[in-house]
Parts: sequence; structure tokens; C-alpha cells
Amino acid sequence: MEQPAIGSNRETTSPGDILICALWFGLLSGWFEGGMELAKRRVPALDLVCVTTVVYAALFLAISLEFLLILKFRPDAPVLAAQVFFLTFCSGLVCERFAFAPEIQRMLGRTGPLVAAGAALWGFLQYRQGIKRFQRQTLPWIVGCTLVYALAVFAGESSGEQRALARLPDAAAGTPNVLLVIVDTLRADHLSAYGYSRVTSPYLTRLAEQGVLFEDAVAPSAWTLPTHASMLTGRSVREHRADRDTESLDGRYPTIGEAFQARGYATGAFSANTGLFSRATGLGRGFLHFEDYLQSFGAAAEETYFGERIEVNCYRLGVCGDIPGRLSARDINDHALRWMEQTRKPFLVFLNYLDVHSPYEARGTAAQGLSTTRRTQRVWLDWQPELSPEQLQEEVDAYDSAIEYVDEQIHNLMLELGRRGLDKNTLVVVVSDHGEGFDEHGLLTHGNSLYRELLHVPLIFWWPGRVPAGVRIGTAISTTWLPATLLDLATGRAEGEIPGPSLATLWENGARPEDVPHPVSELSRIDFLPPNKHNYGPMESVTTAEWHYILGEGTHEELYRYHEDAREAKDLAGTPEGKEICKRLAAELAGRR
Repeated sequence: MEQPAIGSNRETTSPGDILICALWFGLLSGWFEGGMELAKRRVPALDLVCVTTVVYAALFLAISLEFLLILKFRPDAPVLAAQVFFLTFCSGLVCERFAFAPEIQRMLGRTGPLVAAGAALWGFLQYRQGIKRFQRQTLPWIVGCTLVYALAVFAGESSGEQRALARLPDAAAGTPNVLLVIVDTLRADHLSAYGYSRVTSPYLTRLAEQGVLFEDAVAPSAWTLPTHASMLTGRSVREHRADRDTESLDGRYPTIGEAFQARGYATGAFSANTGLFSRATGLGRGFLHFEDYLQSFGAAAEETYFGERIEVNCYRLGVCGDIPGRLSARDINDHALRWMEQTRKPFLVFLNYLDVHSPYEARGTAAQGLSTTRRTQRVWLDWQPELSPEQLQEEVDAYDSAIEYVDEQIHNLMLELGRRGLDKNTLVVVVSDHGEGFDEHGLLTHGNSLYRELLHVPLIFWWPGRVPAGVRIGTAISTTWLPATLLDLATGRAEGEIPGPSLATLWENGARPEDVPHPVSELSRIDFLPPNKHNYGPMESVTTAEWHYILGEGTHEELYRYHEDAREAKDLAGTPEGKEICKRLAAELAGRR
């Protein structure tokens, strides 16, 4: 007797078949992507497989609802056959994205989906007769393996943190706590303490009056991943090479977390920028406790290929109002305070706030002038082709209002530290990873150039009785030197442990500005941002007491006297004096390489 086709719903297809098919494809796709990510990045974020399997199972089950509706209203339609083909195609896209080397992906280009479609058709024709029976037989094993793996990973992480805490050596008497607050995407010149016309940060102004403020802190790059990697290792971007969205920090260089653990510190990190400051990008090394993409389903979904594609297209279509699963500064504070209070050892804690990152939520008084439309609808600057002057001003207003909110939350954090008695011997540092562009050079957002608005960041040290009050230092310095400074202030450094000068010498020993190396910043072309006339492929810049020199692809030069030209509108590279300065600074960059 002739076997009925798999698309014959009256004979073979039920709602259970549709759901089983979706779950089967979702779990296998999740296992494949998670495993390939771990293998490529070589990072110990084993729970990434749990994230990809859960997200893809949920996504494919959501897709199956459409097939269930078709089955309900058109029971004669070949629903299961269509679902098998479509989900095989989706799984093929995952395989094409993660199984092939980048060179092969570039060669395939836009034909990648066609290759996936061809593989889906071939696979369906080969296995369609037995696919339903095969899925029913193997799904319990796949689900079982997934559950066992998840239980083992989360139980191992929980017990592993406790075991690691128990193995820590005893810290020296009087060892201070260290708290580093990183306000993602905060440019210095929008803070009151740096002379901004608006009162955006009254508390940070008071904090700076009680400590040391660096007037000319320079970020090592113009976006999150490389700057965080430098602030963890003390290494330049060229050294650690975590400078592309497909890269991660490898294990060649020790991190500040590892150095502090060796001194008896409990180390923790709490990140709102879960896509870049996370264990999946290799930045979790050295932290016993790291909270990142597991805090919400939206943040977890963003870690997957399809989740990221859906997010990007939602932004482009204007239907996504915020970064999925974004935690507020208040959320980060709450999580960190709970952990710090339970820790019975001195701690090193990194906090990452994402509230000042586009799309900005209007929260403070600076948002009072916003239109009704902008109050209810955020703008994602990465996908905004152009803004009118009025729209641009509204984005600046929203950005400033987000700074007001963060300033309030840093104040609340300090109050809670005091209430818990954790401020008695705690070094607090407030810094940013990079700035933000508002059309100063025809560019919005960040990661697309090395101009001053992206590199000039705030830096404040606070430690009553140990850090002098009311000191402002004008020397140009790099935030790459933060790890060396934190170690020197808290415990002292072993020779060759973490490189770089200690910024403390500028207020402790009266070090001369000429004794400090000039800050160098670097930028590779970022694949997910559109090219622009100011991005010349690999770029680097050097900041001196007077000059900011930018070198693009080894040939394009720009030179600005930035103290007199804050917006860097007048390029002096072509002037007689500028040519000599460019020659000297280009030689300095070559020597630094």
C-alpha cells in the first residue's frame, strides 16, 4: 500500500507534530550555534549553550503558531511539509553563519540564504518520509541532554563561585575595597564638572570636589569592547586585539580581576551592556561573579544570531523602542549591592551602566523641552540616516536627561554604600568607556571615528583620607592605565604583572606631565556600522598636551589644536607647522607600535 505523504494532514499531521517539529529544530539549532560560539571564541561561558537552546526553542515554537493556524483552517494543506522545509532553512542559515569561516561567508555574500535554502530542500527530500517518526524518537533524548547540561552548568557555576571564594588567600590587613563605575557612552564635556552649560551632574561635581578629577582622560578606542578589554588588561588595543565585533579577549594577558584575586579579593562584575561587556566576549576572565545576559530574556535573545537579526530589523523599521532586556542603573546597583553586602572579603567590583547609550530614555529635567512624539518614541541613532536640527537637539536633550538619571543613581549607590558601612575603606572610580557623537563631524553615535567627542571621557577618583580632595589634573592620560593605578593604590603591583604608569603618581609624587606617555587610541573598521568619509579603515590617534593627531590607513592625516578648537573643526595637517607636527607624531606612533 502506498505510504501517505508527510504533508497529508488528514492522515498524519496533528498539532503535536507541529510543536514537536518546532522544538526539535529549535533545540538542535541552539546546540549548534552555542557550541560553535564557544569553540570560536574559546571563552568559558558554558551557559551560552543554555541561552541559545532556550531562545531558539522559544522562537521556533512561536513560528509554529502560524503553522497551527493554517492546520486549523486548512486541514488539507501540507502544513508539516512546509514547516519542515522552513525550519530546515532557518537552521541552514545558522549553520551558514557559524560553520563557515569569515572568508567563505564573504565569498558567499548574499547567496548565503540561497545555499541554506538548497540545503533545506535537499535535507527535506532525503528525510521527509521518516522525519516525523525520527523527531518523536529523538526529541526526548535531546530535551533530556539539554536539561542535564543546564542543571550541570548552573549548579557548577553556583558551587564553583563558592569554592573559588573559599580558596582565596587571606587579604592583607586594611586592604581597601575597589569599585569601578563605568558609565557607557558618557562624553566628558556633557558633565557639569567639565564645564557643561547645563547642570546635568551635580552629584559627580560634588564627588570630584572630594577627590581627584582628570580633565583630559582619553579612551583607548571609540566603542565598548576594545576599551573594556584595555581597562581590564592595561594593554593597548593593538596588543589585546579585541577590536572587531567578531573578536573576543583571549587569554594571552592577565586581567586586573586575576591580579586582585591573587591578593585575596572577591571579584564581581554587573553589566547592562550584555552584548559586549560579557563573558561571551572574553571579558569575564578574573571575575568570580559576573551578571550579564542571563538577567532577562531580551538580553539573552540578543546573544543569538536570529535574535540579533530581529533586533536590528526592528530598529531599522522603527518598531523597537529600547535595547531588549536593558537593565537600568538602579537595577545594576541593586544587584551589585546585594552581592557586595554578602561578600565577607574585600571586593573588586565593576559596574557598567547603559542608560546613556542610544536610544536615550528621557528621565531628567533636560527632557522638559522634548516634543510629545519624542517623549513616547525613542530614536536609535545607529539606524537613523539623518536628523533635522530640531530632532538633533531633542536627542541631545534626551542624552543630557539620561546623564541626570545616572548622576542620581550614582548618588543613591554612594548613599547605600554608606548605609551598609561599605564606604569606610573603599576606593571609588567613575569613568566612561567612550563618548558619543552629535553631528560634530556629520556623524552620530560612536565607533565610527577617533574624534575628540568619542575619546574624551570623565575620570574621577574618590577615597577620603587616601586620595586628595579638590585636585584637578590637566595632563592628557589614557584610561588604559586604570588597572595599573587601581593595583598600585590598593595593594601595590608585582613587576611585569599589569603594564602602564600609575595615575596616582600625578597627585602623589608630583610627576611631571612630560613624564607621562601620550595616550594612543585605535579603531578597526566595525562591520555592523555603515562606512563613512571619516573612517579610513584601521585608524589610530595620539593626544599630546596641545595636539590631537589622527592617522587613517597609514596615509590620511588630521591634526587639531584641541584646547583652542574643541569641536575639531579646523584641520591643521596641511599647514607648514602642521606638517612638521604630523611627521613627528607619526614617527611617535610608529615607535609605539
